[in-house]
Amino acid sequence: MAFVFRSMRPRFALAALLLSLFALAGADSQCSKVADPVEAESGPLLGGGRSDCMKACTRAANEARAIERELHRDNVRACRGNPPCLQEEAARHSAAMQQIARDFQECKEDCHNQGGGGGGQ
Repeated sequence: MAFVFRSMRPRFALAALLLSLFALAGADSQCSKVADPVEAESGPLLGGGRSDCMKACTRAANEARAIERELHRDNVRACRGNPPCLQEEAARHSAAMQQIARDFQECKEDCHNQGGGGGGQ
């Protein structure tokens, strides 16, 4: 049993790293909250903004979910039917999926805050 947990530690570290990267993706420059008014009037930011941000959030969440599902599958296999190991992995997977959902919601909320300023009025 101890061998299974030792072999799973790198996977837990990988999962933590991937979740951290997803959290950073929500703060990525693709979802920046401030736009240069000169650029917006000249065209490069027209038609994108919030929509592009939402697409980036969705893409990042889908990628994080796919990575987590693969990690979960590998961890379940590594448990080799050990009930305590399977319970621990189920709890870890559930927490990871909930974190991905929270990060996705936060990213979407950041997209909704784009362009909401009054322009100095």
